[in-house]
Formats: sequence, C-alpha cells, structure tokens
Amino acid sequence: SLIVDPHGEILAELGNQEFAIADTSEAFAVAGYPPGQGFVAVGRVSQGATTKALVVRLSEPGQVTWSLGLTEPAASDAEFRAVALTGNDIIAVGELVFGGTPQLYVARVGTDGKDVWRKVLTPFAASHNGGVAVGGSAIFIAAWGALDGNDVGIVVLDMFGNEQNTAKTAAPGDQ
Repeated sequence: SLIVDPHGEILAELGNQEFAIADTSEAFAVAGYPPGQGFVAVGRVSQGATTKALVVRLSEPGQVTWSLGLTEPAASDAEFRAVALTGNDIIAVGELVFGGTPQLYVARVGTDGKDVWRKVLTPFAASHNGGVAVGGSAIFIAAWGALDGNDVGIVVLDMFGNEQNTAKTAAPGDQ
C-alpha cells in the first residue's frame, strides 16, 4: 500500500500486513485517520459457531492496536460493511440476522475501542446496509430492503444514535 500526495508523489510505502483476529476474520471497509494516526477496518469475525461484527484499529504501519467484536442477544450473524469517522470516533454500519431476517446494525466506537452505543434499526421488513456518511451533527445510512420489491432508503441518526428521519422509495419492482 502507498500513500500518495495529490501530485502523484509517493509519501510513504505501508507494505502489506496480514493478521488473524480469530478462526476466521474478514474486513469489508476501511477508513483512514489523518496521516500518522492509522486506520480502522470493519467486517466480521467468526469463532466456532459465533459470528460478530468486527471493528479493528490499525496503526499507520498496519499493526493491530485493538479489535472489538459486537453482536446482540438472539442474533445468529453480525457484520459491519461500512465505516465513517466522526472526529476520532468510529461509526460502523452493517447488519444483524434475527430468525433469518436481516436488520441494520449501527455502532459508535471510541478511538480507544470502547463501545459508545449500538442500535438495531428496521427501516424495511428485511433491512440491509449500503453505506454510511457523517455530515455536521448527523449520520446518514444508505439502506435497502423489502418494501415493494427491493427498495432503497436513507436513515438519518443524530450523534447519539437516535433516529431523526427515514426516507424510503417504494415503487413496483426492484430499485
């Protein structure tokens, strides 16, 4: 991996690092802190029959600083697929599966690896995550799921994880 400035000059070569968190771990998204402060990756981690949503803090050279596996009681599967930063805190978004039905899973994690809050959201009958962005004092989550076919929506949360608004598009067929 390389860090390149806007003019195409190589500023640093990070190399490639491999690490194992448990029996099986997968990363699906990454976000970078300012130069020299490292990265955060999100995904899932499985140990035996348990699968948890994963947040991993990495140093600039790619060494694991800490990792956190999150899930909720009665969930059969959990994973994070998108990540954004708000200051030094991490907003991770993915899904949990309860009784075969996926629901949105959102967590705010401190830069020290402490769980700040977690929310399970159901904007659709079966809800999936498509991405996350942080702007001002709001968290914007792209979602899709079953409404009238597969439809799309945006869920807006405040910085405490409270739902502020949800907009859904329902049209015949898949969106």
